[in-house]
Amino acid sequence: MLDNKNFRLPTVHFRSGHFRNSPFRVTAVLVAMLLALWCNRSALAGPPGAPGDLFVGSDSFTVQQHDAVTGALDDVFVVSANLNGPRGLAWGPNGNLFVASEFNNRILEFDGQTGDFVGVFADGGGLNSPWGIAFGPNGNLFVASLFGSEVLEYDGDNGGFVGVFASGGGLALPIGLTFGPDGNLFVTSAFGQVIEFDGVDGSLVGTFTSGLSDPRGLVFGPDGDLYVCSAGGDEVRLFDGTNGASLGVFASGGGLSDPQGLSFSPDGASLLVVSGGTDEIIEYDGVTGALIGTFVSGLTNPTFLAFKTCPGGCPNPVVNDISITQSDNCGIVTGMVITGSGLV
Repeated sequence: MLDNKNFRLPTVHFRSGHFRNSPFRVTAVLVAMLLALWCNRSALAGPPGAPGDLFVGSDSFTVQQHDAVTGALDDVFVVSANLNGPRGLAWGPNGNLFVASEFNNRILEFDGQTGDFVGVFADGGGLNSPWGIAFGPNGNLFVASLFGSEVLEYDGDNGGFVGVFASGGGLALPIGLTFGPDGNLFVTSAFGQVIEFDGVDGSLVGTFTSGLSDPRGLVFGPDGDLYVCSAGGDEVRLFDGTNGASLGVFASGGGLSDPQGLSFSPDGASLLVVSGGTDEIIEYDGVTGALIGTFVSGLTNPTFLAFKTCPGGCPNPVVNDISITQSDNCGIVTGMVITGSGLV
């Protein structure tokens, strides 16, 4: 998942005329290229809380961190007795991770670098079985209150209850929510609909689309269209992002069962879908919907997932220069110096 627009081939300095004309010159260039590619890749995975990595709730009290490229487990990022049934995840403007804890009706905050418990961020306003959460354009946190059949709004700085933001219009047992490209709020309803609300005042806009079977998570894709997990159909459905017209089944198969949450990879090349029935995350091509394969397995009751984002975007490392030194013994490389910015 390399960002080719920000990748710059490094300069290689050869400090010997003998080495300049030796066959090891080609090898050194290849080594330098591979090192630069590795440094670029490392911005997407690695230490706890690494930008670009994939985070998913598992068990009743953990959030796992997985490599964004391979799906390998990087870290059990959160282990907390305060967490009871992790559902929606969202990265806040302050860089911390916010998690909906369903069975104790709380939104919890965890340090974005260490995963340490910061505190209960929000629990007022009659919050009843929180699922999907999202920070809105105004910086506040919006939460789908499942058994309240409403969306609640909390101050994005201190978690203070602002009020009931959205309800009515057929909204029942909401699971997933997301803000669209136009700033409006879209929420799944147990009646097989996606309901649209004004993103500023929460007033009802209307039914955006219908005909779904037990809709769960939803997300607008890089193309501006809407992708919705249809748990009852074991598939991801696609809808026109401007008028809600059905564009058919986008992704299915590969063992996908009871799909819950979904997210596009940072580069948009892949769509990752939580398969609740098999405790896996399944990867599909982000453009065609073709099955790629199982991305993560061995989870326990996973629901929603989220890639870590950075305010203003996550920077890619830039390798400015690679200098290679060598001995007089047949031009064998004995040292290398790499300079640049953003190296991990």
